Amino acid sequence: MYGLNEIKMQLDELKRQLEEAEKETVQAVCRQFSASLWQEIKNDEVLAFVKKPYAIVPYKQGEWRLFIPRFIPLEVGWLEFQTESYNVYRVNKYIDWLTPLPDVLKDELGFELPNFKVALDRDRDMVVLEEGDVTNFKKKYQLFFSRQVNGNSFQIKNTKKFSLVIELLKDGVMPFRPKPVDAEDVIEEERAKFELRDYQKEAWELFLKYSHTGIFYPFGAGKSMLGLYAIGKIRGKKLVVVPTVTLREQWAERIKNKLDVEPGEVKIVTYHSAVKESSEKEYSLVVFDEVHHLPSNVFSVISFLKRKYSIGLSGSPYREDGRSELIFALTGYPVGVAWGYFFQKGLVRKPTVKLIIVGGENEKLAWLDSLMAEPSITLVYCDNLQKGKKIADRFGGTFINGETRNRLETVRLALDKDGFVILSRVGDEGLSIPDIQRVIEYEYLFGSRRQEAQRAGRLFHAIEEGEHIILMTLDEYRKYKKRMYSLIEKGLEVKIENCTSAITDS
Repeated sequence: MYGLNEIKMQLDELKRQLEEAEKETVQAVCRQFSASLWQEIKNDEVLAFVKKPYAIVPYKQGEWRLFIPRFIPLEVGWLEFQTESYNVYRVNKYIDWLTPLPDVLKDELGFELPNFKVALDRDRDMVVLEEGDVTNFKKKYQLFFSRQVNGNSFQIKNTKKFSLVIELLKDGVMPFRPKPVDAEDVIEEERAKFELRDYQKEAWELFLKYSHTGIFYPFGAGKSMLGLYAIGKIRGKKLVVVPTVTLREQWAERIKNKLDVEPGEVKIVTYHSAVKESSEKEYSLVVFDEVHHLPSNVFSVISFLKRKYSIGLSGSPYREDGRSELIFALTGYPVGVAWGYFFQKGLVRKPTVKLIIVGGENEKLAWLDSLMAEPSITLVYCDNLQKGKKIADRFGGTFINGETRNRLETVRLALDKDGFVILSRVGDEGLSIPDIQRVIEYEYLFGSRRQEAQRAGRLFHAIEEGEHIILMTLDEYRKYKKRMYSLIEKGLEVKIENCTSAITDS
């Protein structure tokens, strides 16, 4: 599977090529720098760079910054920023569970396997030490325990259970105990009107093994289909929690068209509505779509909903408020594969990405005029409601926003009628329109990397390779260019077209 083996092969090939050209490289570098900045340069230091062209710098507890040349193609974490020569990634121990890191990097980062093995008993708020020294384990985590139940079991304080899970995750411990789904809860007949792909079958087997999982495939790889399949296979009342009304409509449509379920068997609510769900209700299965919303101050209470099994779905399992660990803590056993695997196998479409930098608002609008004159089935994103309405009026189109009813149907009607639709951020997540050919971003949520990934992800669902275009003024680029990092870190090339006289940095 694409990931560790593929990366290792790339590094081995790079090392071979560098060793062959080592002498020529050193001489060339020496000549270049001697003629420009330095009169003296040490050959052995250049050789050291050639052999190890990256640097690791501690960032905070459990996290590091990895400085690696841009010509080395690695998917190793969250791209924090770029220079002209380097990509700077932020990495931690749980990144490796989703995108395997090369062994050489794990050694450098000090990724040592924990000398103990633990398991959480979520039903009783207990943690069990399955392997390791009890005394050391108790000393390390004693602030999280209310009492020691027996030799290797500890009762977790009510207010500390999530904090304990986060601490374990930061220490590189995967505290998810296999707890198989009860055989009597699995419906033998196939109620899904589709078949799972091989990697989805693997994820399904992991769900049957652990009862609680997080599925973190890229956009368009079939996370929702796995959630649908589980809904069809598990007995009892099911709940689906989604971030927007648009997604609520889409899930209702998919359940109707792709599953044979009984009326009232599945309830679909938004995160805001789920906050009001009675704590007395109990579900056999809860599916959290776009589960990266769950750790917020407002929505984390939803994690206490009573359910026997749960599945979290997200193509962007990170948060810019520093709560990414909670995404894993609140879902379960993480299932993820490097995006490159899906691109390589042709399982999702890899769009072309173009960032157009203009001088000001008038030039930005002129570029939009030019783009809209080209026939293409297009989504135009505009977060600013006033501008969104003006753009819709300018082109005689439809603007979908929070006030729009029947959003999914309205989007389809607008595309059939006009070939384009203007969307506010209500169309950011989960929207699946296979006929889409182009996404244009006109206004956005500042430097939000997650929004950028989500909007580009609409093209991952497309039948053919699409085009993602971002329009930015020079001032917006300087402030919000970090949006692009969520795409670059996953192997998408962002082509920059600078239409100003100013020289921009990378």
